Amino acid sequence: MIEDAVETDIEEIVVFDQQTVSIIFNEPIKDFDSILIYKSTDEDQELDYDIEDFEKNYITLKTKKQGPGVEYTIEIRGVEDTDGNVKEVLYGAFIGASPDEVESNFFRINKIEPVNEKSIKVYFTHPVNLNSENSIYYTIYDDDDDKFAEGSKDQLLVRTVVSENNCVLLTLKTGSFTADNVYTCNKRGYDKRIWRETE
Repeated sequence: MIEDAVETDIEEIVVFDQQTVSIIFNEPIKDFDSILIYKSTDEDQELDYDIEDFEKNYITLKTKKQGPGVEYTIEIRGVEDTDGNVKEVLYGAFIGASPDEVESNFFRINKIEPVNEKSIKVYFTHPVNLNSENSIYYTIYDDDDDKFAEGSKDQLLVRTVVSENNCVLLTLKTGSFTADNVYTCNKRGYDKRIWRETE
């Protein structure tokens, strides 16, 4: 029998950004069998990851893009401490990181806000003009990085927002966004920003 003065547990889960998470243990860990990450509301929706670093009392994971504000459960099986004691399963939870607003001297997307199931507001770092209404410059991708809607295929309508000089309203001509799904908007020649549909 191996005496275990300290029962292995997850002390903290630190979310650094939308693709980096560290699991910190309350004691040094020698090995583990497997790690699962999934949406807390749906175990079938797993979040893919790679192990970036594994040291005595922490594991750092590089995940697929986390959904902003989405709660994820981490399930670790067969955790063995340095004394040879094995904990069958440990659970922890974290909230997917939200992208920070971007400030830049260059023209970039600042943030994205969902309006309804058909429209989003895209805010830029600088005032926009009618050139920003050209839909061919915009593409929306789904959570699997597949093209969801393309302005070049006449699937998007873009209009400047009169009350906000740095904003355009992007509207789907067909289909709709799904609540809790993560989407990415790309304006050709600039950059991408992601958001989680809320309604």
